[in-house]
Amino acid sequence: EIDSSLGSEFLRLMVIVFVGAVATSMLSPLLMVYLQDRFTTDIGMLGLAFIPAALVYSFLPSRLGELGDKMDRKIPMIIGLVGSGIVSISLVYILSLKLLIIFWVLESICIVMASPAETAYVSEVVGGNILGYGYGLYLLIGSLGATIGPLLGGWLYDSFGHSVPFYVNGVLLLLDAVLVYILCKGDSK
Repeated sequence: EIDSSLGSEFLRLMVIVFVGAVATSMLSPLLMVYLQDRFTTDIGMLGLAFIPAALVYSFLPSRLGELGDKMDRKIPMIIGLVGSGIVSISLVYILSLKLLIIFWVLESICIVMASPAETAYVSEVVGGNILGYGYGLYLLIGSLGATIGPLLGGWLYDSFGHSVPFYVNGVLLLLDAVLVYILCKGDSK
């Protein structure tokens, strides 16, 4: 049972966290298979394709996290989710590995923009007395979504086609941005 002192804003935020976790984890186990099916089976070349996005995840979180500190936390969340959703849908139309790498970098920037703002927003919503409990629930909901996402992505890939998980991922990310806008109406700062 969720502690009633967390309130309805926390519950709304957990819906956003769950949808986002499903979406962001959906493609990770499929990427290598998709790349081999679509582009090349050269593992070295495919490995190089991951490096630029990995660098974004390594170096930009603190810098982009500052955006959420300087403005309403929802803004970087919405921009990041919308950008990532659009890029995900676009990935199925890309025919060049080099162009795909550029789009992956863009998607990584979007996700890195949204994630620190979401985490900071959780701490603001939970408050000081039950911060550990609130973060525990936040991690539980995020981990549940991250468990369902790959299963859903793999099932969609095998059952409905190689492009379908990218479309569903993009739609879920766009839906998550709409949920942030609708469910988190109050100023988060």
